[in-house]
Amino acid sequence: MNPNNPTLVPSSRNSQARSRLLPFTASRAGKLAACLILGVAALAPSALSQPPSYATAALADHPVAFWQLNEATGATTAIDSSPHGLNGTYGATAIIGSAYAPYSPYLGFANNQMALECTAGDLTSAVTLPALSLDTNTVTIAMWINPGATEVTFTGLLMNRAAGGDAAGFGFGGTTNSAGMPALGYTWNTNNAATYNFNSALFPVPYTWQFAALVVQSNSATIYLYYVDTLGNTNRFCIGRPRSK
Repeated sequence: MNPNNPTLVPSSRNSQARSRLLPFTASRAGKLAACLILGVAALAPSALSQPPSYATAALADHPVAFWQLNEATGATTAIDSSPHGLNGTYGATAIIGSAYAPYSPYLGFANNQMALECTAGDLTSAVTLPALSLDTNTVTIAMWINPGATEVTFTGLLMNRAAGGDAAGFGFGGTTNSAGMPALGYTWNTNNAATYNFNSALFPVPYTWQFAALVVQSNSATIYLYYVDTLGNTNRFCIGRPRSK
């Protein structure tokens, strides 16, 4: 691995390979984002069941970083609530403090908690993150999202695209459903086509808050999607695939 090349790449050819996470962009290029968590292990199941607050549960898992994206209008810094101080920078056109996070039916959020709104195709409405300097081959990226009616295929949610064509992260893939919504997808292994062309068939629901996560381990990757629909039904989905050899 070239240490001068910003990338998040634990090679699937070597289970002992380590990843290096350098400047990332967290972008909801379509609608709303509430919380972004970056960790080095999966969220414990107990942390997702009726916690005193979502933030308390997230921080109890000791994440590398936790951006709540709940700053007031006019803020320029996306505060990292973890002890690591990996604060991000809101883009000039980011819509801050004008939308509400998923308080109901997800009671772990504060009533009237703010969220971030980004604009499709506008890179300056995203949040830019500092070098995260991970050194691990297991990573969890988790977030709450509220997409618009449709999203652009291959839009990043937490994504690094480096000079020279390298890329890694979590976002939308290239397969859409009949309504035009892309499935959740990921990019890994030095921008490996086998990862970004993977069809998870997990299609986020428009205008609905939902929990989405990517869990990468040394030999597999799993994508999760969880939400409560308009009828009050809880929907939980996950799909995993082995890492290519």
